[in-house]
Amino acid sequence: EDLKKVQEELKSASEQLEKNNEDGQKILFLIDEMVNKTNLPKSTATSRAPSKSTMSRASSKRSVKSRSRSPSPKKKKKEPTVVVNKRSGKIDLSEQLQFKTGSADLSSKSNQILNQLMTVINSIEGKIRIEGHTGKGKNEKKLKILSQNRAKNVKEALIKRGVPESRLVSKGYGSLKPSGDGNDKRVEFHII
Repeated sequence: EDLKKVQEELKSASEQLEKNNEDGQKILFLIDEMVNKTNLPKSTATSRAPSKSTMSRASSKRSVKSRSRSPSPKKKKKEPTVVVNKRSGKIDLSEQLQFKTGSADLSSKSNQILNQLMTVINSIEGKIRIEGHTGKGKNEKKLKILSQNRAKNVKEALIKRGVPESRLVSKGYGSLKPSGDGNDKRVEFHII
């Protein structure tokens, strides 16, 4: 019975969409929401016509919801970019590589930028020095080791992706070289 009721509500909403184009987007949103809740294919959901009494009950129950939420297009996530900066002699990243908190292990969120890095490094000449940096902390010795391990792990990830090992050098600086822009936790790529 519940399935038939939902099917009737969906069919009614479809018909209302055809009649009233002004609220069309809200109704489409409502139909999609209801189809998702019932796991019905759209063609099944709109195959039967409801009675007018079902329509009025359905619209009174759902009208507040459909007015409070308007459908918004999903924003496509911007792809990270990797650019050779000839002036500074560095490879600039639009977003930093991500590591698991307090660890030298790369997060899977970094895969896309690592792939782009590999492509850029293989397209230019010269060696690349991978520098690991951290923010300030109580134990500079641990921070230096962490930054060295992060730089080493980035080097290994690039080698696995096809960058020749002979072109990469890694070094960790801990907090000894602050960036000056507040972005002290970072990995930098210098062309040497």
